[in-house]
Amino acid sequence: MRQASERTRSVYANAASAQVLGVPAAQLVGAPLESYLDADDRMAAMTHWQRVIGLGAAPPVELRWWRPAGRPIWVEMRSAVLTQNGIRRVATALQDVTRRRAAEADLQQVRDELIGAIAAGPGVLYRLTRTEDHRWQPVLISANVERMTGFSVHEAAGPGWPHAAIAPEDVSRRWKALETALETGRAEVEYRLWTKDDRPLWVLDHLRRRDRADGSVELVGYLQDITEKWEGEQRLRHARQEIETLTNAGPGLLYRAEAGAAGDRRLLFVSDNAERVTGLPAAALLQPDWCNTECDSAVVAALAEALRFAIAGGSATLEFRFRDRAGEWRWVRDSLRVVGQEGDSYQLVGYWADITREKQQAMQLAEAGKLALLGEMA
Repeated sequence: MRQASERTRSVYANAASAQVLGVPAAQLVGAPLESYLDADDRMAAMTHWQRVIGLGAAPPVELRWWRPAGRPIWVEMRSAVLTQNGIRRVATALQDVTRRRAAEADLQQVRDELIGAIAAGPGVLYRLTRTEDHRWQPVLISANVERMTGFSVHEAAGPGWPHAAIAPEDVSRRWKALETALETGRAEVEYRLWTKDDRPLWVLDHLRRRDRADGSVELVGYLQDITEKWEGEQRLRHARQEIETLTNAGPGLLYRAEAGAAGDRRLLFVSDNAERVTGLPAAALLQPDWCNTECDSAVVAALAEALRFAIAGGSATLEFRFRDRAGEWRWVRDSLRVVGQEGDSYQLVGYWADITREKQQAMQLAEAGKLALLGEMA
């Protein structure tokens, strides 16, 4: 479409221009172009033409035009000055870009929703690129970094972050993870990160290598706050250590076992004081047939009967003896309880108390009683 410089009336329109605007070409000739432009874009069009007239050229612009059917379209305008017979005119080419604009709007909406979802998520997403001095520099970081760490996106994207905020003894561990991700494609590392208000966070950093189309390499990371999980694991670990200390220092042996309804059972766990209490190493007690090897047949039968009694009533207590590795008899009092059942399998917990000395003293008292009785009879 060609247009005079002093007014916005078309002096010529080809078929392509007419097709874009949805009107016959003859109808466009002499018509005021403002009637087709959206009211909010008319000033932008006039500015575009004035720049073309004044400078000879101007960047293309995309404006809203209205077709006679009342439907708006997006049109790209490219203009240049033409001089013919001393008359300067502006030649403007029109291209319908409505579909592209709609696709770009849809893409932008998806991007906005994705950015919003990431910002609302529990972890911080970021990208790192390697500088000429072989340092990793953040080039993108999600907005929720401020919610997690107190540092703004601008601060977090600055040089030295996050290493400046990582506990000094953990910095080398993260550097090693970065190099591992670069070499193998992925890595994970846990470290302490200090927030802007000096609170320590335990974070899990997931790192992945990304090879870009231009041949450059970057790392994509996802930072999770695992402070609550880490502290819970620490409390659990401490509790387990306390329990193990109390158990192993105690006079008896704790065990966990599984058993069948027929009275057979197998120890699955014994406390570390097993050898001190029983004279047998833990590995020997965890063998399926240890009792058949170390106990006599009467004890095996008594254990099976006690187990059936526990299954029926929930718990049982039995005293029995076995030979330790030194060949000496050991007496234990077995207190067991049924704590669960899966089909025909029962889960047991129990406690063995070493009552060898108690039995020996009882036998000595019994022997002394016999001797005293014989003395009286004499």
